[in-house]
Amino acid sequence: MQDILGESLRKLRKNRVRKKWMIAILLVLSFVVSLDVFWWLRQPGLTLAGDADCGIIEHTHGEGCLNGENPCDLIEHVHDVSCYSDDMADVETQLDWQSMFADYPYTGNLQSDLVGIAKTQVGYVESYRNFKINNDKRQGYTRYGAWYGTPYSDWSATFVSFCLHYAGANQQDFPYNTGANSMAEQWEKLGKFATTENYKPSSGDLIFFKDNTVGIVCETLSSSCYVICGDYENEVKTVLVFYTDNTILGWGTTNTKPRTYNLRSSQTINDLITYLNDNSGSYYFTLLDTSNRELPKDEDGNFIVHAGTQYKLTLTVTSPNGFSPGTYQYQLPNGVETVEGTGDFVINDVTVGNWVVTADGRVTLNFNLEANKLSDVTTSATMGIIYPEDQKEMDFDGKINVTIEPPREEIKVTEVQKWGEQ
Repeated sequence: MQDILGESLRKLRKNRVRKKWMIAILLVLSFVVSLDVFWWLRQPGLTLAGDADCGIIEHTHGEGCLNGENPCDLIEHVHDVSCYSDDMADVETQLDWQSMFADYPYTGNLQSDLVGIAKTQVGYVESYRNFKINNDKRQGYTRYGAWYGTPYSDWSATFVSFCLHYAGANQQDFPYNTGANSMAEQWEKLGKFATTENYKPSSGDLIFFKDNTVGIVCETLSSSCYVICGDYENEVKTVLVFYTDNTILGWGTTNTKPRTYNLRSSQTINDLITYLNDNSGSYYFTLLDTSNRELPKDEDGNFIVHAGTQYKLTLTVTSPNGFSPGTYQYQLPNGVETVEGTGDFVINDVTVGNWVVTADGRVTLNFNLEANKLSDVTTSATMGIIYPEDQKEMDFDGKINVTIEPPREEIKVTEVQKWGEQ
């Protein structure tokens, strides 16, 4: 009898101890959950408590507001999620983006520079405090959307477009877009899209996915590749993708050379300026540094450049009557050194010709039959340019004038950058 009673008492004590442990565990878990809920409820956009950023006083009219002798002048307003967005948070400007790449060591090779620029962006996160509600979807501000003019939107394609731009890619040769599917179609029309069956990517190529997203291949392996993606879980991330992944739509080939046109050797070479003057056309130059920043000017309004330093010169031409099929040439001032390059002329997704720049400063524009079907044609060619030490000033047909100062001692030009052909 005593043995049975003793055994019962031992079981009772064990149950009490177990029950105490269970209560303690439940208390700890409850505390953790409470802390987590408290933390998330503090975040802007997830709670309607705290100070709203909309600047409107929350108010609901009562009987006294409408029927009293002195009706209130407040508007009815109940805070919703959008009231807690700070539209000044995390905002950046073009100056911020220019300074971001001011010291970037450009190589002049698009594939290398595209990967290098993309790597500098890894870790960037979509703004949490600055957002809009679009079709019941919360979309935060990003620098890539702001650069493209759509700060609150899906930003996979605008991230890639941003990187292409700051890597020096000409938009006519390597089209930008806000949508990956539309970008893929544009690249396909230029012969720069490859399917998964017949192409192995290189570092610097683009990878298009079937869910309307795109990334930049940064490293290739035997059966897979590493890809830098924007808008991946609201962040710029590096992910591993296998070539057998059935979500891959295709590849954007950045090593594809622009099309050229084999014109008959007997075809007349037209002087570009004469043609423009005879057809009410016009032209102008844009001069920037290699980071797309404006150059300083002297008291006479001349651009100040340094001999031996590379700059970015763009020749833009406009012809109200289009261009007759043929070859047009323009000679830059004697003494300048230009970087050899080429690129396509693409208007409304149609390739109408190409441009070629030689080292002696000769710019050749070739137009095909498509160019004759269009009116009010405006297109441009961008090239690297280096000014000589033996000249103090240079005049580009009165369009722009430059004052050439001695070379910067600390800068040595080791490699030149190309825009167009890579």
